[in-house]
Amino acid sequence: MELFERIKKIGKVVATSDSAIAAAIGMKQSTFSGYLNEQRQHNLWPLLPLILEAFPHLSRQWLYFGEGPMLKDAQQETAERTVYPDDPLGRIAALTGLNTHDALQLQLAFGVDYSEIRPWLGAYLLAREAMQKWRAEGGTEETMPEPPARIPDAWLNYFWGHYGPNPGWIQYGDHPHGSAPKLMPNPLSKELDKLHAQLDAAERNLHALHQQKRMTEDGADQGDEGLARMPHTAPGSR
Repeated sequence: MELFERIKKIGKVVATSDSAIAAAIGMKQSTFSGYLNEQRQHNLWPLLPLILEAFPHLSRQWLYFGEGPMLKDAQQETAERTVYPDDPLGRIAALTGLNTHDALQLQLAFGVDYSEIRPWLGAYLLAREAMQKWRAEGGTEETMPEPPARIPDAWLNYFWGHYGPNPGWIQYGDHPHGSAPKLMPNPLSKELDKLHAQLDAAERNLHALHQQKRMTEDGADQGDEGLARMPHTAPGSR
């Protein structure tokens, strides 16, 4: 089941309709409905966190990956109340429900090869463990270990394009003087919408041309039939 099909199923099972989903996440119904097909479903990825927020009983794993049941059970809801580490991978886990200890899941999330992400993840988790130990022991600034590495920008931009979280918030989290928004529109989304609108207009024009051609051909056929029904006069007769 593709992503747009899962969204449509939400409209039938959880919400009352597709328009109810659009209203719940603050979108125009016409725009949202336009994304519910195979060609434009990529626009739905940044909306998934909003859908999960509007319908908290939906399973993240099912919504993102089509795995498991559509609705969460009590055990899943308890697990999602877990306190995640306040670092980039911890924020990704809290927002999406991904198992960020699993290099295979991160491979899909970041769009990189497993052989590249596995050593990076190993070093990241070791640095996180050292940081957590230092905090638990009340360590001083002089003994502070190196924090976990930043997520490479290329990986994070891929994740942003498919899932929607703001890269700035993922990297740095909340700040005392105001935080970056958790969600931020993909910069390509407006350009993609413009291209899709142009494609839709071209398809409508093509459909109109086909109709015009058909009407012309039908008119020609009727004219030929009219000529065929006219009485024939023998040559030289009056």
